[in-house]
Amino acid sequence: MPNRFAREKNKTKVHTNKYAAFIAIGIPFSIFLVLGIPITLEILPRSPFILFIHPLLIVSSFAAIFLNGWSSQDVGLRLDGLTRNLVYSGALFAVYAGSQLVPFIPIQTATFDVTAILWLLRYIFLVGFGEELYYRGLTVKALSTLKNQYFAIIVAAGISGLGHFADGIGGIVGAFVSAFPYLFIRRITNNIVGLSIVHGLLDFLPVLLVPSRTSNPFLEGLFIAVFLMFFAFLALSFLRVTGNGRDQANRRSSSA
Repeated sequence: MPNRFAREKNKTKVHTNKYAAFIAIGIPFSIFLVLGIPITLEILPRSPFILFIHPLLIVSSFAAIFLNGWSSQDVGLRLDGLTRNLVYSGALFAVYAGSQLVPFIPIQTATFDVTAILWLLRYIFLVGFGEELYYRGLTVKALSTLKNQYFAIIVAAGISGLGHFADGIGGIVGAFVSAFPYLFIRRITNNIVGLSIVHGLLDFLPVLLVPSRTSNPFLEGLFIAVFLMFFAFLALSFLRVTGNGRDQANRRSSSA
């Protein structure tokens, strides 16, 4: 009889976690869409409403995190693993920025003035931090309560792709594919701090640097090869870390 009550209690807990996960993911994303769709369809003017999207995404994400009883560390805002996260994120920046710039030399540089600095701060602290907090922090944590890490990574990449609906089908597919290196690094290092900085810097680059319209085919192919090797390295590291975590969990459950 006690076992039956324990099973019922665990079943209720699982359902509660499922609902909490859906709510945690859905509320910030809904707010994102409420402003994003009217701006995309030009129902609302892009300025000043575009400035409200990421602050609202940050506030709603933190609200979902704390209402679920999670901590900032649960979503990757932590000092543990920070150095490793910065190293991986720096490599990601080198690969992504290099592929955007090096094949398109010569590059024109825009004036780096006070306006550019304000744009840089916006991209790092609002765009980069806001999207990493939601797409790689909150979403991965919520999805991990539903199923395993593989499920969390794939679905989180899909949500990231859908979040870039304003860029059309190409933008959705591109955001889906490019999300995987971010998600692998988030899982490997259990941290999103460096990813937030790199995300903001990568979004800021087109504001500061204007590549030429013609590319060098050799350099473009070279960076595609570099990206694929880096992607494979991150995927293997992710599989190793996830496998080690599963083995440790199995040992703990067997010893218990």
